[in-house]
Amino acid sequence: MDEKREIGLMMLRQRFRDAFHLRNTRGDKILITEQYVVKSGKKTLFATKGHIVNAGLMMLGNFFSLGAIGGSSSYCYFPAYGWSTMNTYIQLGTGGNATTYSTTALTTPVATKPNSQSGSFTNPSNGVFKVNFTATWNAGALTAITVTEMGLWLEALNQLSTMQTFGATVGPSGANTYFFFSRISSTDGDFTSFVVNTAVPLTITWTLTFQYA
Repeated sequence: MDEKREIGLMMLRQRFRDAFHLRNTRGDKILITEQYVVKSGKKTLFATKGHIVNAGLMMLGNFFSLGAIGGSSSYCYFPAYGWSTMNTYIQLGTGGNATTYSTTALTTPVATKPNSQSGSFTNPSNGVFKVNFTATWNAGALTAITVTEMGLWLEALNQLSTMQTFGATVGPSGANTYFFFSRISSTDGDFTSFVVNTAVPLTITWTLTFQYA
């Protein structure tokens, strides 16, 4: 029997043990989910799940696979760097096209960035951790555009824009590198396009949840 098949059978045996509660399954599977909540003034327009693209998964992989960051002449940057100053940000768009693994930007981005952004990291219950990113456009900051897509730009871990070798030591950060992490769109069926109400603020909260599955 080849090794791959042997391991597969062993894991199948463990699945049976799981089903009959013969082993503790806590922590053997982690669920990572994301959610967008969009509000116009005090009215919640919709809540939906998003689509994390390849660049986002690669960044998470780099975080676990790197051995060290060497040097001291510059910072080591992480995804939320520059959030309060809108260097990293949530972006609106008016274009179409479905989200794919290789999507790297919105189809037709709107240049106007949020007026303010805030964030939080919470532990609402045992085995659940949430990272919240909130962006707000003030009343009148946007024209009455029809929003059909939106996405999230984050800072690349230590400005690394490519997949790194396992255990690698990388140098200190250079120029800032931003990457597209996630997108939702009406084309994907995530929400129904809407016209911005310019009389009230538009607020988007993006939440990434880590929890035991």
